[in-house]
Amino acid sequence: MFTNDNRKQTLVFDFDGVIHRYSKGWQGGEIYDPPTDGVINLLKTLKPLYKIVIISTRCIDASQRKKMMAWLKQYNVPYDEISAEKVPALAYIDDRAINFDGDCDKVFRRIMEFKPWTAKFEEDGR
Repeated sequence: MFTNDNRKQTLVFDFDGVIHRYSKGWQGGEIYDPPTDGVINLLKTLKPLYKIVIISTRCIDASQRKKMMAWLKQYNVPYDEISAEKVPALAYIDDRAINFDGDCDKVFRRIMEFKPWTAKFEEDGR
């Protein structure tokens, strides 16, 4: 759980589609949904054990970064840092990730069949 020098290991959470529910996709940069069900409790549970970094390409743009930080504050989302860049971490929690397990054929199939979990909102008409 901890590195040899007793510093906390890092977990990276994607913002849109993981922390922000993101049910309608990119809407001109608006952050329109509440947090994904259960994610704040998950982060509260993990924060004492890990360094929590929230990652988003929104952070490239100063105004988007400010909107994101305001939203995080509004919902009391616990975190240590936010970043636009991939940082070294124990694990990445992302709605658009496909885990590579060494089986390239399986990865190809998963890519061809891929839908983020938020696609269910479009299918349900929400």
